[in-house]
Amino acid sequence: MRSAKSGRRIAEARVDSPEAVAAAGRTLVGQTATIEAADRDIKAFLVVRMYHHPDVKKVRQQADAIVRRLFKAYMTDPSAMPSEWAAKADSQTRARAVADYIAGMTDRFAIAEHARLFDGASDLR
Repeated sequence: MRSAKSGRRIAEARVDSPEAVAAAGRTLVGQTATIEAADRDIKAFLVVRMYHHPDVKKVRQQADAIVRRLFKAYMTDPSAMPSEWAAKADSQTRARAVADYIAGMTDRFAIAEHARLFDGASDLR
């Protein structure tokens, strides 16, 4: 459902196709001022109480350390990755193949790989 403000903008711009929307050169559809204010409030709340919370920062630092250690290990020894990925590391730029392999990991798999390669479980769960 569009707002009355969006309806006015669309009518004023006289758009009748996707190309006309692109050519309008301005935003035609948006949130109401009330929704925009609520969105700003929620984001401000989340930044302070979630994204920058010390417990969240600690977990992010642990996750970052795991990814960095995995990257270094696979760069040093691509054979530690599955054979199809190790082959890509030989045929492509190694860093790109390693980064792509790690990017495709779930959190649980990355933690398990870290434990496998470094003989110990991470505190990250």
